[in-house]
Amino acid sequence: MVSKSRPASRRFELERLESRLALAGNVSAAVSNGTLTLLGNSQDNDIIIDQVGLGPNQFRVSSGADATKINGSSSAKVFSGVTRDIRALLKNGDDNLLLNVVVVPRDLYVNGDDGDNTLSTQGGEIKRNLIVENDEGLDTLGVVGTPIRGDVRIKNRDGGSTSTIDTDVVEDDLDVTNGDGFDDLFMRVHITGSVNIKNGDGGSHTLLTEGSCHEDFTLKNSDGRDEFFMNESGIGGRLKIDNGDGGSLTHPNECGVDGDVQITNKSGKDDIVADRWFLGGNLKIENGNGGSDSNFFECGIDGDFVMRNDSGLDTLWLHDFTGVGGTVRIDHGDGGSTTTIEDNLRIAGDLRIKSGSGVDQLRIADAEIDGKTSVTLGSGQDRAELVDSVFQAAVLIDGGSGTDTLVDSLLASNTFNGTQTFNSFETHI
Repeated sequence: MVSKSRPASRRFELERLESRLALAGNVSAAVSNGTLTLLGNSQDNDIIIDQVGLGPNQFRVSSGADATKINGSSSAKVFSGVTRDIRALLKNGDDNLLLNVVVVPRDLYVNGDDGDNTLSTQGGEIKRNLIVENDEGLDTLGVVGTPIRGDVRIKNRDGGSTSTIDTDVVEDDLDVTNGDGFDDLFMRVHITGSVNIKNGDGGSHTLLTEGSCHEDFTLKNSDGRDEFFMNESGIGGRLKIDNGDGGSLTHPNECGVDGDVQITNKSGKDDIVADRWFLGGNLKIENGNGGSDSNFFECGIDGDFVMRNDSGLDTLWLHDFTGVGGTVRIDHGDGGSTTTIEDNLRIAGDLRIKSGSGVDQLRIADAEIDGKTSVTLGSGQDRAELVDSVFQAAVLIDGGSGTDTLVDSLLASNTFNGTQTFNSFETHI
């Protein structure tokens, strides 16, 4: 009985080994007209390219951990005469490609097709463009210490993505397009052109830190919770952020934008936390239904500040400002609001605030407003408080319908250099 079972067991082990060999990745590599082309199969291809110890225009192609064959062989291959592009067409499967301290003479083009694909560059240089295309799957890109002398163009389909660009420079534009799924983009880089990012449904996290964009920066997200962080960075042109439904967080910290900033959010809870954010143009914010919470600390705006909120509970806090060089216009929708303007804030133009139905609260303290102040509070039990502020022009505050409260015991602490009108306040304290 035992002797009869052994041949069957050996046949089974042999079949499993043959199956693994049949499924092993294989990459066909060749040089034509100065371009090195890698053509993978539909299995998991794992490839490393390096130039250690090689002469000019030579590249070594070897296998990574998954024992991918090169031109049907298990040994590494050296290719000469590579003076133009490197192109990797890796087909389906979970593919990995690493360029380890490689100087690409011109373009690096990688197409991973379907699967969970990973492209990594460490050191070296790409002398022209980096182009990455992936179909469905969870895709990963890591560019670390690799200057790119042209464009970066990334296009991933559904499945989510994680992209890291951590290098000195991208010397032209950065364009990223992702399909549905959660997308994470980390940028620590100086980009001499523009940035255009488009993410599908599923949420996103975008970070620009210790870097810059010399031209316009555009971020467009579809449905899902979207977060944008900008830390110790600068944008030389305009910043435009467009988020879909699902809520958002925008958090600039110790950074500047030379041009206008426009933030548009659809339905969902939208938050802005701005610390030491300096803008050379106008700031326009539009929030959809769902409420919002906006906090500006030690910021400066050379142009106008405009905010429009739809229905929901909205909170706006402007404090410790360097100043607003233009007009402040705030339009709160239904649902209630709290607006606080305080602590050494100066507005060079007019201040205009309008609220819808719900409980609205207004506090202006230790501020200076050079233009006219006009406030209209909607229906609800509203409250207005003015403290230790200077109003250089006319002041008109209307409590609207409902039982409204004016803290007029503190009015004497203010300086009014124009007319004062307070309407529709039923309670005075």
